Amino acid sequence: MNLLNHNVKISDNTYHIQTEYCSRHGDPFVQTQIFSNGSILWHRKENIPLNLEKDDINSISNKSHKMALLFLKRFSPKFPIIQGAISKFQKTTTSAIMVMDVFSKEEGIPITGINTNHNACYLFNNLYNELDREIKEIFKTTLKQISAVLDESKSVFVGKIDESVYMYGMLVDTSKTTSGFLLNIAIPQFINDVYSKLI
Repeated sequence: MNLLNHNVKISDNTYHIQTEYCSRHGDPFVQTQIFSNGSILWHRKENIPLNLEKDDINSISNKSHKMALLFLKRFSPKFPIIQGAISKFQKTTTSAIMVMDVFSKEEGIPITGINTNHNACYLFNNLYNELDREIKEIFKTTLKQISAVLDESKSVFVGKIDESVYMYGMLVDTSKTTSGFLLNIAIPQFINDVYSKLI
């Protein structure tokens, strides 16, 4: 299958988009990734049937590649703002943040973060939106944030970045910080750092 592989320059930044067909180690899939400075910025994986024709696979690859390009055009102007806020947040919380994603509220697409995880963004987005719908219906108010304890030393925090189209989700080692510090100081400051520069 054809490998779609090229660089895209937006403003002063160059991004590399790569789409490939993979059939090793199990069921075949088409994978598209966006790289920035050697790190994976965005990842999309689409499973495909074993008996799919070559033209159909090429069509799926082209569509996935175009989605990556649209994603870059839509979100890349905001990357420096979000990445700067994440970097400051990471320093504030020392080594407590294990995984962190900023993702789009509509699609659950990861934009940037620390050890980003596309599946986690999808889960966080669905969980948040489902709870938000139920809370609006039952309590006539909106959801701002979710926090969940996973075990003695790990917790998850998911929430909106004010009224923007962005959300955050993070896995935190709570043996290295406190929920009170995160909820009352670090996360509100992070939200302000992002939102105040986006509007």
